[in-house]
Amino acid sequence: MESGHTPSRKKPEYWGGDISWIGIKDAKRAHGGTVSETLENTNELGINNSSARVLPAGTVCLSRTASVGYVVTMGHDMATSQDFANWVCSDQLDPDFLRYLFIAEGSALSRFSSGSVHQTIYYPELKAFHVCTPALEEQKRIVAILDQAFAALDRARAHAEANLADTEELFENVLLATFDELVSSADMRTLAEAATDFSRGKSRHRPRNDSALYGGDYPFIQTGDIRKSQGSIREYSQTYNDVGLAQSKLWPVGTVCITIAANIAETGVLEFEGCFPDSVIGMVPRPGESTPYYVEYMLRYFAKELKLQGKGSAQDNINLATFENAQFPFPTFERQIAVVEKLDGLAAQVASLRSNYSRTLDDITNLRESLLQKAFSGQLT
Repeated sequence: MESGHTPSRKKPEYWGGDISWIGIKDAKRAHGGTVSETLENTNELGINNSSARVLPAGTVCLSRTASVGYVVTMGHDMATSQDFANWVCSDQLDPDFLRYLFIAEGSALSRFSSGSVHQTIYYPELKAFHVCTPALEEQKRIVAILDQAFAALDRARAHAEANLADTEELFENVLLATFDELVSSADMRTLAEAATDFSRGKSRHRPRNDSALYGGDYPFIQTGDIRKSQGSIREYSQTYNDVGLAQSKLWPVGTVCITIAANIAETGVLEFEGCFPDSVIGMVPRPGESTPYYVEYMLRYFAKELKLQGKGSAQDNINLATFENAQFPFPTFERQIAVVEKLDGLAAQVASLRSNYSRTLDDITNLRESLLQKAFSGQLT
């Protein structure tokens, strides 16, 4: 068992050579597999002037601090940071068997860590680790079965990802094509002209600053709620009481919310009456003239253009004045309804595939864990 080390960062001449140096980011990226390339390289000068050691290909590396439990195998001779404990296997231990064993024990490794700031597995605990190892032939048999099974699971994951990406790309292409055509053919108006109310929210307070306003019956929408809404705002993370409401404004169902600070030009439609801060613009479409979800889809189309207009020293933001002269396509009410129905249908397909993908990932994770449990309890036949 070998420890790692980091050559001095104050000595640039120790870095940029031909000796791969594994850090936590490399292990996170390649967790469960083999590291062939690293984000940083050191050199002989760095190795000779530090406690780092070049270890042989096949060395099994376990992250023991900062992020406990990442496991990788060296693809060729490499060094590591001090965040790793590294095992150079004898001819009686297959490195891939040890790698899989550490993956199987991933949730249990945290039991051996301690520390108030960063959880760390210290060397007395690492030196006390014991594992049961079958004969080398049996180790190789188990590794071969796991390699084949995990490769099939990786293919299933990649297939699900490709299907989801294709559907999401189709939705974006249809969205772009729809509004490309409308920009050239529909009547153009400002958002204010298409609204009965177009203004910023009034809430300036935050829960951590003025808790006396919160905890009542009136939903208070924050920018994070809009970000995760996927178009329809159905959830909220805070509520106002009567005191908070008196200093704010209750917006109606169907209000289109537009973020104008930080992650600007994100949108959602209120599915309930609610309040929101002055970092959000509210737009209430005129009944019978424009529909909230048409406006929401339309603003998604213009989101990139709106983001480019963001300015600010600490964080980008746009303001109400940005929209005062901006023209947007507003076709007939019937055409807006048709656009929404078409895009809603595609959005439903994306949501269904996303749900299926999530279930597939859960199934893959559960099957991996089941295979590993069987592999190291003598049940893998």
